[in-house]
Amino acid sequence: MDFETKEEKLHSDLLDKAYADFFLKNETNTRCPVCNELVQVWETKSCYGTKCKCGYMDNTVR
Repeated sequence: MDFETKEEKLHSDLLDKAYADFFLKNETNTRCPVCNELVQVWETKSCYGTKCKCGYMDNTVR
């Protein structure tokens, strides 16, 4: 996967880590690099995603 910027790569890496923590370990210890809050991982039916206070880590995967 090619990334245009280092920020996109960081964002992708943090999302991968947050999802793995949540689905494999059932906990989240990933922090947003912008607001430094723990990233929340959510799941409903066939969708899952992440969110944080500032919105930097907001993401939805179907």
